[in-house]
Amino acid sequence: GINVLRLLNEPTAAAIASAIVVAVVRVTAVATIRPVPGAVAATQVQDQQHGQCHRREHHSDHEHSVHPQSLPQPVAGLRDNAPMHTQTTPIATRTARGWALPGIANLHSHAFQRAMAGLAERQTDPADSFWTWRETMYAMAARFDPDLLHAVASQLYMEMLEAGYTTVCEFHYLHHAPDGTPYAQADAMSQALLRAARDTGIRITLLPVLYMTGGFDGRPLSARQRRFGHDVDAYLRLLDTLRASESDTVRIGCALHSLRAVPSDAMHEVLTALPAASRIHIHIAEQQPEVEECVALRGARPVQWLLDSVPVDARWTLVHATHLDEEEVRDIAGSGATVAICTTTEANLGDGLFPLRDF
Repeated sequence: GINVLRLLNEPTAAAIASAIVVAVVRVTAVATIRPVPGAVAATQVQDQQHGQCHRREHHSDHEHSVHPQSLPQPVAGLRDNAPMHTQTTPIATRTARGWALPGIANLHSHAFQRAMAGLAERQTDPADSFWTWRETMYAMAARFDPDLLHAVASQLYMEMLEAGYTTVCEFHYLHHAPDGTPYAQADAMSQALLRAARDTGIRITLLPVLYMTGGFDGRPLSARQRRFGHDVDAYLRLLDTLRASESDTVRIGCALHSLRAVPSDAMHEVLTALPAASRIHIHIAEQQPEVEECVALRGARPVQWLLDSVPVDARWTLVHATHLDEEEVRDIAGSGATVAICTTTEANLGDGLFPLRDF
């Protein structure tokens, strides 16, 4: 792999580009999949990234398969979750080469943060928290341009492939130049991510992020947040432009950064303009201060406010959803929405634990 922290100090993007080529060639071969001849057995698997079920054909010379019933069963005494259904189709197939499993979908990625690895995993000051971590993230984000984003994302996506992830949902808010000025090609940073996905062979759902305000009170974005920002019209134009890049391996969805970053009127305007099948992701209820500020200024907890205000359904993914009450847990499960929990991030930042068993 490439030492990205070292590359960040190289004087030119050319050095980055030349270094990345070697690793791309190496991992492209690893990611290549060839069909195995033999009888065709169609199975239905859940594509977590797109939130849809697809029929996929598995070519196999054997009839061996693993069903959920053959796996370890739940411990006696644990409650069944009525809204959830157990799949009965095969989850693994034995081929001439061995056992084949569906690839894993990485449901939440900020590719540029790969360059922060090792800088913010441990508390170095008693005052450290999510909010001090965010300052480190802002300082790293200020160093990125499209070339560097392509290099770092390429390394990250190769590492995902090597670990068994074949799809990534890229929650992308690094849109403009560091001072907030849009690039001459407005989607330059988005295209850098799409190139990285194509170069490495990973499937991607790109989720451009709408980021408008610095808090629930509507304060303007800070100087370091300006490169994240769009108004509604510019954001919808970006989505329209990027949809031209969709293919069998590329999809474009929508991401709302958070309730604190997207005013209610803007959220409704964007949701109304989206295609009916568009996937929608949002950070929500990650930090207790976020919950408290939402209650103070919107009169409800974040998840409660969202469920009461917009039609949340199976198209939605709620990222983190750490701080919930019992009613919110029940209502998310009933809505059909997906929850993306990011266990290593939430552990590193001391965010708390998603109530998984209750869900």
